[in-house]
Amino acid sequence: MESERKIFECRVAGRDLELRLGNCAIVLFRTQQEVDYLAVELDDDDEGTTLRVFNNPEMVRWMAG
Repeated sequence: MESERKIFECRVAGRDLELRLGNCAIVLFRTQQEVDYLAVELDDDDEGTTLRVFNNPEMVRWMAG
């Protein structure tokens, strides 16, 4: 039996986001960890807009595991 994938919900810049496998990525830098960021593809438009969340390296590292 395949386990159900969970959605991680958060609010960033006044937007309610649903992070799930396939719509987000964590970008980590070895030499400049302060610029690590979360990238989320937004579903609310057809343009393929990506929201990038900077200035929170602790959260990004936590999400990366």
